[in-house]
Amino acid sequence: MPAPAGAQSNHARLSAATAARSGLSCELVLTDGVPLHEPEYRRNGNLVFDDLLGATVHRLSGDADPIAFARHRADELKRGGRRAFVVGAGGSTPLGCLGYVACAAELLRLERMMGLRVGSIVTPNGSSGTHAGLVAGLIAAGDTASGTRSFAVMGPAEDAECVT
Repeated sequence: MPAPAGAQSNHARLSAATAARSGLSCELVLTDGVPLHEPEYRRNGNLVFDDLLGATVHRLSGDADPIAFARHRADELKRGGRRAFVVGAGGSTPLGCLGYVACAAELLRLERMMGLRVGSIVTPNGSSGTHAGLVAGLIAAGDTASGTRSFAVMGPAEDAECVT
């Protein structure tokens, strides 16, 4: 199951965890889109979990086409008698966003239950699925999404903040 994503992708880590729990093999196609080459970044965080979860990791340069690589790799696996499919890049799919719509509903339920009000929600923003789902979920519930903001983790710092 080749899954293309950035080197420290949460989506890739969750794909590896799901595959491991289900007894499936997982191949991750990770790109170096973030210009960090320090050992602390390249051998830490989600990359450690990817390894612990038994995923085969393919590291590509930031300008490579990870979807094309993943499709080619899936074809190789199929020719070898394996069943393979490519999971889309990032969790920014309609289904992935719905997970964060549900997250927003859960957050609002917890607020009511605990008698609290969250002033703002801050998330990292890779492919925008988290931010989009949270905003959609808050608006669908009749709440305001004005305190929802995210910070790009794949772009220049001066362009990083997205405020709703």
